[in-house]
Amino acid sequence: MTYVLVIHEVEEYKNWKPVYDEDGATQKDKDSKGAFVFRNANDPHQLVVITEWEDMEEAKNFAESEDLITTM
Repeated sequence: MTYVLVIHEVEEYKNWKPVYDEDGATQKDKDSKGAFVFRNANDPHQLVVITEWEDMEEAKNFAESEDLITTM
């Protein structure tokens, strides 16, 4: 398994989360095995997102995909 950790700043978590959840289908289509989202207790705008992939190639393909760039 390959894990990708991203530290991400969001303006409003309540606005970001539904978009992220909707994009979960895209992640699964790209062979993601799942993800975890953590919020910083001291800064609720800072998130840590960990995604799980079968291998590094799948993770790279998703990270470089037009779908992700458009969603971001």
